Amino acid sequence: MQELEKFLILKGVDDIDYGIASNIGGVVEVKYWDTNGEKVQLSDVPIKIDPGVTYFMFKAGSLQKV
Repeated sequence: MQELEKFLILKGVDDIDYGIASNIGGVVEVKYWDTNGEKVQLSDVPIKIDPGVTYFMFKAGSLQKV
């Protein structure tokens, strides 16, 4: 989650409520909903995360797995 958090911070994203990160076949995608309820989808994200699907939320100033 640290690599995802760093990536989002570098992109200036700091209003995440919750989201889903997936690594399927080496392709990383991130979907998140901001604090206004708007969905954002990022494809081919250039980070390394564990294979599979991870749910996360923004809490206490950092991303945390749900």
